[in-house]
Amino acid sequence: MKIIHITSSHCPSRRQIESMAQAEGIPPSKLWINRRLVCSYLITFSIANATKNLENGEKALIKFPADVEFMIKKENGQVKVNSEHLAWMLGHDIETFPFSQMIK
Repeated sequence: MKIIHITSSHCPSRRQIESMAQAEGIPPSKLWINRRLVCSYLITFSIANATKNLENGEKALIKFPADVEFMIKKENGQVKVNSEHLAWMLGHDIETFPFSQMIK
């Protein structure tokens, strides 16, 4: 199993985060006041970017700063993240997640 440490090179830019939100009909003025939503975009983008070279069936431990970790598995070309763990983390540990330092 691989261990992947997420760095700023894996993270989206402000413009990329705004584009993701706009694709869902969320204007930038509402995006940046919603810390949970910004972190959700940041985490999703970073995991997808960091795992694009994994083989099907391969598992990895994704490590973010502030001791945030996700176990993922690539299946049929898609990365599977435990959505319950993501929801829990976004609901409980979001105040300590250093998203502002990670955005390019």
